[in-house]
Amino acid sequence: MRFAFRSSVVLAVAVMFLGISNSTLSQETKITHKDLPDAVKSAFEKSYPHAKIKGLSKEVENGKTYYEVESIDGKMHRDLLYTPEGDAYEIEETINAKTLPQVVKDALQKQFKEYSITKAERTTHGSTLQYDVALKSGKKMYEASIESSGKILKSKEMKKRKGKEGKEDND
Repeated sequence: MRFAFRSSVVLAVAVMFLGISNSTLSQETKITHKDLPDAVKSAFEKSYPHAKIKGLSKEVENGKTYYEVESIDGKMHRDLLYTPEGDAYEIEETINAKTLPQVVKDALQKQFKEYSITKAERTTHGSTLQYDVALKSGKKMYEASIESSGKILKSKEMKKRKGKEGKEDND
């Protein structure tokens, strides 16, 4: 009985600590169109006049507030992070793998010889450009981030988990 009580207290403290530490790093809250600052609305509409907004959220990362606009423009999926003043902080766009720069394709071919690209994204953060790709070979899947120079920044194997219908999904 005493062990069960101690375990409950330890678990409660751990959950509370994780909640506090997680909230100091990053918080994301879904918002509506009316909650989006006018400067952000204006910047988005000016830059992407034909795009449809699919989702909005407010994020606080390391004490700084950003507004995320998830959109689709034709077949282009685009996620944008804006400052409250309407400045684009980060732009993430899905791209066709065939349009990856040759230096990026070469770096991937060198490290992942037997893999095919299943998804590609281009991320612009200020003047920094990077590519994020999902790769597959048989049942193995990887994610990789590559600088525009071809330097692989990171790669990791994706773990499999059971989906809703008992099929395996990747994280």
